[in-house]
Amino acid sequence: MPYQIQIRDGIAEVTLSGETSVAEVLQAVGELRDRDPRKEGCDLWEISEECVVPIDAFPAIAGGIKSFCPNGMVGNKTAFVANSEFQKSVMDMYRSEARKQKLPFEIGVFTSRDEAVRWLKS
Repeated sequence: MPYQIQIRDGIAEVTLSGETSVAEVLQAVGELRDRDPRKEGCDLWEISEECVVPIDAFPAIAGGIKSFCPNGMVGNKTAFVANSEFQKSVMDMYRSEARKQKLPFEIGVFTSRDEAVRWLKS
């Protein structure tokens, strides 16, 4: 599997590695939804350096995630941790797509796990 999910300090941490398809990203999101249907907890996504999520897949990913969001969802924060400035820029493009599709939760993009955890807990 190109992803792993573990709970650490009350945060669901998803690690993505390798080339990743829309279906695999949505599979990870679906597993998070099954664990926390109303998204009452935060999640942190660590994207490995070699991980490739095609930019042209961002609308499909955001749309798929939106379809998982039930009415009355709490919608706690999601943080992405990038391994490079380039990867951070790509994740910022995804965050823009998520805003455009009006996902019901805030997304932050960071270059350090510690910074992301501080933001999630704030």
